[in-house]
Amino acid sequence: MKLGFNQHLDWHLTSWTSPSDPSPGTYSSKIYGYREIGIWNWPILVYRSGPWNGHGFGGFSDMSFLAFRVVINHEAVYYMFEILNKSILSRVVLNQFGEVQRYMLLDPIHGWKKLYWWFPVDQCDEHAECGAFGVCNTSDSSVCKCLRGFVPKSPEKWALRDFSDGCVRRTALDCGRGGDGILKVTGLFKI
Repeated sequence: MKLGFNQHLDWHLTSWTSPSDPSPGTYSSKIYGYREIGIWNWPILVYRSGPWNGHGFGGFSDMSFLAFRVVINHEAVYYMFEILNKSILSRVVLNQFGEVQRYMLLDPIHGWKKLYWWFPVDQCDEHAECGAFGVCNTSDSSVCKCLRGFVPKSPEKWALRDFSDGCVRRTALDCGRGGDGILKVTGLFKI
């Protein structure tokens, strides 16, 4: 399977309208930039994977039964995968809610019942869930927080759990006067 594009084609997933209506739905999933996967509820980007690291995409859970590859050359840009165990049958769908799901066929009599893997996994996987300078953590009672030195841009919306406006600096930038610097922030991405 390929997801990507060349000068003539665009290989992507499109959701169905519903499980019983195969007409095109509102969601699509395709290569975002050159090294990430995105999900759109057109024209809004609702999910973006972590970057390609040579083995897989950041933020994806273990899929050791698959071999991934990203190809970037003068003819095309695409991502593809291959199932390493040829006895396993698998399929990928983009459902009507904007979730990419991988199913395994374990018992041909009962069909595609085993949901093996999916994304987005949680609220923090949504693109820009906490806005600019915001950090998302589903373990906290309030999913979004502002980085140190920042406050919610729209406190009223923030109180209603609409974090989309993000955060702004608490005080004006103090360029060159020694008061500001670069803050190292670690542990922000799921591996």
